[in-house]
Amino acid sequence: MIFPGDKICDTNTNNANSNNARWRSNGIDWVKFREAVEKNISKSSSHSSLKKRADSFTNAILKAAHKHVGKVKPKKRDNPRMTPKLQRLIKKRNSLRKSIGTKCKEWLAASLVENV
Repeated sequence: MIFPGDKICDTNTNNANSNNARWRSNGIDWVKFREAVEKNISKSSSHSSLKKRADSFTNAILKAAHKHVGKVKPKKRDNPRMTPKLQRLIKKRNSLRKSIGTKCKEWLAASLVENV
């Protein structure tokens, strides 16, 4: 039996902290990619079942993507401007945001750039 609040599946989609490779998004020759997909699709039989045609289509796209798009791993981003003082100020501002209804003036003061 499933109750409200039960965790059914992991919905964490934050890729910023992940080491998983992702598809490249720039510097891609889309013409060659399209030609490779069309070439691989034309090899499949049109008399196959729908599932086999769908699998063939997926495989054609993935095969062309691995060849012409490629994957990259996200780099760790260092921000030299993020000093310990600035981190403390941001943390204070964000914690005040949770109680903005009762601490509006404090949040506004913490949000000003002059504090840096």
